[in-house]
Amino acid sequence: MESVVYLEDEKKQRALLSAVVVAGITIMLNNTTVSIALPSFITIFDTDIRMAQWIVIGYMLSLGMAMPLASYFGERYSYRKLFLTALAAMGFCSLACASAWGLYSLVFFRILKGAVSGVLIPCTMTLLYRHIPKEKQPHYLGITVMSHSLGVAIGPSIAGMLLEFASWHILFLINVPMVALALYLSWRSLPADVGQNREPMDFAGILMVAVGTGLVLIGFTNVEVWGATSSKFISCLAAGFLLSILFIIRETRSNHPILNFKVLKYRPFAIALLINCVIAMTLGINGMLVAVYVQTILGYSPMVSGLILILPSVTMVLGNMTSDHLFSKVSSRILVFFGLMIAAIGNYALSRAGLSTGVVAITVYQSVRLLGMGMVKMPLANYGLGNVPSSLSGHASSMFNWGQQLVTVISINILTIVLSINTARYYSEAGFSGEIIEGTASYAIAAVQAVNDDFFYLTLFMLGSALLSLLMDGNNNTPTFKGQRAVLKN
Repeated sequence: MESVVYLEDEKKQRALLSAVVVAGITIMLNNTTVSIALPSFITIFDTDIRMAQWIVIGYMLSLGMAMPLASYFGERYSYRKLFLTALAAMGFCSLACASAWGLYSLVFFRILKGAVSGVLIPCTMTLLYRHIPKEKQPHYLGITVMSHSLGVAIGPSIAGMLLEFASWHILFLINVPMVALALYLSWRSLPADVGQNREPMDFAGILMVAVGTGLVLIGFTNVEVWGATSSKFISCLAAGFLLSILFIIRETRSNHPILNFKVLKYRPFAIALLINCVIAMTLGINGMLVAVYVQTILGYSPMVSGLILILPSVTMVLGNMTSDHLFSKVSSRILVFFGLMIAAIGNYALSRAGLSTGVVAITVYQSVRLLGMGMVKMPLANYGLGNVPSSLSGHASSMFNWGQQLVTVISINILTIVLSINTARYYSEAGFSGEIIEGTASYAIAAVQAVNDDFFYLTLFMLGSALLSLLMDGNNNTPTFKGQRAVLKN
């Protein structure tokens, strides 16, 4: 096991935290600003939704494919070099996206950007657990989670306003100064270290996990077009799962695995990973369902849809602050359980919304939902990653985020299909016939019931997550692993 270097200098600790926070906000902006701008890209590039959505889909695919590789490259070349290189690549990709000369070039640069983000996301958590002393890790993690919530909060509204008053290029250019700041802070704070793995590059393992993950995600991304019984969908899933199984077998036998599955032997991490995946299922499609309700059914603009998400996202930050304040007073199990129950209440209220509910009520329901989710994120992540030795934190973070990304993409596509099926069913049951046309009264009557059904299914998953959280140990918020600490003085 390699030694873990904890920074003793508080200035360097705060600089590292700032770098992680800025990088996290930048990544969240990459996710939220582009999604809400899809209708604008359809007009700008004179294309349809199936082509334009690859601006988002391409990013999400490469993001998921790169996530399991972060710990391997971090240990091979050092996390300092990996983080700095990935940040620099993020800046380059942002400039390239802003300079794109057409839809295909923009999709290509977004795919590259997704791969870079897929490395950065696990790195942000790993750096905290490798270089921040144990007693400060929960508080620093709480601040990091709040920064992610801030990115979610400001992203849609920023995108809506920028598209209203400026060119689409600015959506990508706003990343550049933030990347420069994160580069400067991390350059000043991250300790110099060297990679530990001197074995030949495991190209076979890298291809197995990257291609396997990609095939699974591509299959579920296209399942609505191909059909669940089509040979294309079944072939993608079969090949993807086969490669993933071969990858797991290969890595369990390796002395320097790309992804160390031994982290699953730590019961708290396994429980936290499972809960996090279920939560990802409930969060992933939330933005799309709200957009369908507010824009497609009620007829509001993308800018209004983005503004509606501000207050709920702010309450998520308040939830983060609440759990950070209560962390030393109550157990993680209590915070996670009650946070999920609060989120389930808000989600159930959303499942009862109708055509006359209005945006104010939707904003309130969303605020309750995200308040609960905000309470869950930090204690759950700390419970899982904090109970893994710091020397394995990179592998734990990669697996934590990889699982979350896979479940998010898969669940979004499954629930989107369910939404389409239920919309057609309610349309028929209401006595309507002919083509379902968005913007019509008949569509609104059918679609609102279908959206309600999806929210109800998500409520059931939240309640299941709450019950699962009762398996968490209730008396250990700040575990310590002896014999692994080295302190780097200024």
